[in-house]
Amino acid sequence: ARLRALGAIMLGKTVTTEYAYFSPGPTANPHDTRRTPGGSSSGSAAAVAAGMVPLALGTQTAASLTRPAAYCGVTGHVAAHGAFIDTGITGLSPSMDAIGFLTASVADMEFLRGALGLAGGTEAPRARFIVWNPESPFGVSPEMARALLAVSERLEPLAIVVPSTEIGAGAQGEGVQTAAARLVTAHATIMA
Repeated sequence: ARLRALGAIMLGKTVTTEYAYFSPGPTANPHDTRRTPGGSSSGSAAAVAAGMVPLALGTQTAASLTRPAAYCGVTGHVAAHGAFIDTGITGLSPSMDAIGFLTASVADMEFLRGALGLAGGTEAPRARFIVWNPESPFGVSPEMARALLAVSERLEPLAIVVPSTEIGAGAQGEGVQTAAARLVTAHATIMA
């Protein structure tokens, strides 16, 4: 309703993965149709990446918006809980479900956030990133570990970058690796 009030024209419903879970729909990644656009907001990200629409809506419980944004090379934003009324959305986990947006660029996302009243003050605080370089059993390839390091280095002039080793122990006093493994197990339980 807020988008319509700003003059947006809704074009339709895009494809999502079946029940927003593991069965992908027929949508292909517009950059390489042999590849997936990611899910579950696959059609939304693919439509933006293909230039079919300037922005699309999506939802996220566990990377359902951020994954397709990354796979399709578009900008994804997951709104904070309570930023929008979620009536009509069939969720999976009320504590994890969120509404979000996909746009072709960061500039488009900032424009949308401003139009929806989500933008911060005139001087935004420096972003803070906690960078975790996962070890076993997370199966991160050496290429991905190098890419993460390169991104971390590019962020340093723009943001506060904190290595995960500096954030202390997990909730039960364990190290970051053990806390992360517990988080993966909890995530799998919630999603199942």
